[in-house]
Amino acid sequence: MGDGYFASYAMTLRNYWSIDVHGHVGPWVYNDKLTRGGPMMLGPGFKNVEGEIEGDERKPVVWSVRGEYQTRPDGSWSKQGEFGFKFRPWPTVNIEFGPEYQHEFVSAQWVRAVTDPAAVEMYGRRYVFAGLDQTEISFTTRFDVILSPRMSLQMYLQPLLSTGTYTGFKEAAAPRTYDFLTYGQDTGTISFDADAGAYLVYPGPGGTGSPFLIPNPDFNYTSLRANTVFRWEFKPGSTLYVVWTQQREDETSDGRF
Repeated sequence: MGDGYFASYAMTLRNYWSIDVHGHVGPWVYNDKLTRGGPMMLGPGFKNVEGEIEGDERKPVVWSVRGEYQTRPDGSWSKQGEFGFKFRPWPTVNIEFGPEYQHEFVSAQWVRAVTDPAAVEMYGRRYVFAGLDQTEISFTTRFDVILSPRMSLQMYLQPLLSTGTYTGFKEAAAPRTYDFLTYGQDTGTISFDADAGAYLVYPGPGGTGSPFLIPNPDFNYTSLRANTVFRWEFKPGSTLYVVWTQQREDETSDGRF
């Protein structure tokens, strides 16, 4: 929670295109969630801008373009783009589809917590973070048809691909700050064991201290989600739903897009 400033502007052109622009700025705030149940830390502020242009909604084919960009003072950033089509060949049929792309870098993404009595500053635990570079792309399709005043059919389909690579492993230095100690630079040593698929960390100065492993958190996640809903109000106040759903997914530790 914290203070912030938000501005928004919307307009409709004479050709009935609509334009929306939003800006949002937030300051540094204390955050009790960064360590996932550990000590409170300071969270970075942000600057965010978002814009959307949409065509004439009165027409049977309506297009839209939306973009968003956000930066944070710790070097984190995020950019997102979306392109959509709405197609209404008949008043009772509506089809929507379009791709969405997002690419972001999080400077300090939580990875894990390790119990270590030597971590006096953080009350006996080491809270490990890393930089996360994540890319995601999806394509969403919706199909709605009104068969009668009491009967409708809705369909949804979304293939998705999301990949993430972690770099620069580090630990929180002290509560109520946003300070970190990077392994291999500010403290300790870190090496990757390809056979174990994990990073070996000696957290103390000069590679001392109790070692621990960080399983490779890189990921390559793919999924396909689909569902169909048939709705029939066979008498006033009584409705029958028939639902078919399908979800397939796969995940590996290969962070390449």
